Amino acid sequence: MSGYRIEIFGREVPAEFEISAFGELKRALDLSERVGIACSGGADSVFLLLSLMEMWKLKPDRLCVLHFNHKARAAADVDEDFVRSLAENFSLEFISGRPDSVPEKLSEDEFRRMRMDFFRREFFKKNLSLIAQGHHAGDVAETMLMRLSRGSGIDGLCAPRPVSEVGGVRFVRPLLKLKKTFITSVLEGLEQGWREDESNVKPQFLRNKIRLNVIGTLEDISASSFVSSAVRSRELLQEDADFIGRVFRSELSRLNPGFSENPPSSLYLSGRVLAERALLRRAVLFLLSSNGLLSGMRSGAVEDFLRRLESSKGKIASASAGGGFICFNPRDNSLSLLKGDCRVPFEILLEMGKNILPGGILTLKSISLSGEMLAEIKSGKNDDNIRAFLDPCAARSARGDLCLVARSPRDGDSYAPLGSASPKRLGEIFNGKKIPRVKRKAFPVVCNTSGEILWVPSLPPADKYKLVNGSEAIELTYEAF
Repeated sequence: MSGYRIEIFGREVPAEFEISAFGELKRALDLSERVGIACSGGADSVFLLLSLMEMWKLKPDRLCVLHFNHKARAAADVDEDFVRSLAENFSLEFISGRPDSVPEKLSEDEFRRMRMDFFRREFFKKNLSLIAQGHHAGDVAETMLMRLSRGSGIDGLCAPRPVSEVGGVRFVRPLLKLKKTFITSVLEGLEQGWREDESNVKPQFLRNKIRLNVIGTLEDISASSFVSSAVRSRELLQEDADFIGRVFRSELSRLNPGFSENPPSSLYLSGRVLAERALLRRAVLFLLSSNGLLSGMRSGAVEDFLRRLESSKGKIASASAGGGFICFNPRDNSLSLLKGDCRVPFEILLEMGKNILPGGILTLKSISLSGEMLAEIKSGKNDDNIRAFLDPCAARSARGDLCLVARSPRDGDSYAPLGSASPKRLGEIFNGKKIPRVKRKAFPVVCNTSGEILWVPSLPPADKYKLVNGSEAIELTYEAF
């Protein structure tokens, strides 16, 4: 049997709960644990509420109804009153939440964040073991297309999973196999009403646009139901993702006992993890997400770091990561999150804007120069201690794109500073400016892709790339921690 047959008001409904979600619900029922039902008032969540009421008919006190009022629609309060009445009709505890203030910019991500904060708070406050959600087959198809549009990998394409855990809150979604049309037809047969969200028919958000403009077309042109096929694909992708996840956890546990119990600041990687990009990517994502840094990274940053790591050829590879940076050290095959430790060797690919380095923040800007500003820079009035200006050609790779690197100082580093015709060792230049040795180690060395040193904070920029003429420049500023 692929799932558990649903029964509502003593009548068997020709549909099935997703088997793993039902297993979690059955366990909670047998153990008399408390379960929350997320109910917006829509057909799917009302159907879910009725289904669980039937399962828990001998233990209704172990259920509670959770409703979050986003306060973003004219009918939001009416929806809340509807769900409250529904809960009261079944003698269920009703718990509602609402934002302190409606966000200025309405977005799917912001709505989800507010709901998740509410669920998390009530989950622990009410000592719940599960929160059941009414996601159905249509949600699976929409989510899959949304994730494809963002370039998600196999784990992203598995969403929404029948069972998942976020921040210690365990969610179950038993309706993933059911289509919305089936759910509404059952409710109509039971003469049970529900609330329609009027914003669902407005192409305001990406999910709505996909539902209104894409899903129907795919259903029309597909040889079989696209939505049903998406449900099947999600299940197959989850099987593969779960297998890779088991291999990953097995590999990491050998060198990192208890790695999943507390957010680790570093991981030791086995040869197999380093050899298999699917496992290596998981190691990077796990370290970042478990420390709350993943959301602060730009799109594609993880893939950039993986490419740098794979091409480092035995050298240290690093990249900015939220409020710190992630670093792979080939000496012990360790992957670490670091911040403010200038003693650790690093090499970081820079981006326009702010870049977090071990000793401070390096900011890159592409600026337009007025004739007056250019003359002032050429006259030597700029303070090299905190800022440098370079000809844009200094930052261009062979392909023409911006590409600069910040790294820790190395023995033998030398360059020709502004006004010098020949290279000088960094130590010699530092001595000439009477900069203490302890302070020197905190400064990053900024290079181009050819390895040429362009600037070190507190020292003049490279003479080769000084500003001569032109109206464009690369501005670098450095602020030590």
